[in-house]
Amino acid sequence: AIQKCFVGMDKTCYNSRRIRFLRAARNCREGKMKFKERYLAGEIPFEEIDRYIEDWGNSDEPCTLREYLGLNAEEEDVWISDSDEALMELLDAQKKKAGIKGAQAES
Repeated sequence: AIQKCFVGMDKTCYNSRRIRFLRAARNCREGKMKFKERYLAGEIPFEEIDRYIEDWGNSDEPCTLREYLGLNAEEEDVWISDSDEALMELLDAQKKKAGIKGAQAES
């Protein structure tokens, strides 16, 4: 039987939808390194974020752009409310803290 889940959904229906969502998020780019992982590893320049965004827009991935890029909520907030440069600075600070080569010295 197909359950219709609406605003007053019962607990079984809610849990079913939650499980499907979590599975979809977990499977987002499964087996592939995300933008953030590759950038922090020094494998790609920050400008590659544009290619990732385009790939996500052309894909059937069930996840959000934030998940596709591998960003956490704080990083997404900085990116949206400030700029690409603010996100890059935040990620570069993580690189520097981790001692990863390729971290930009400029602020």
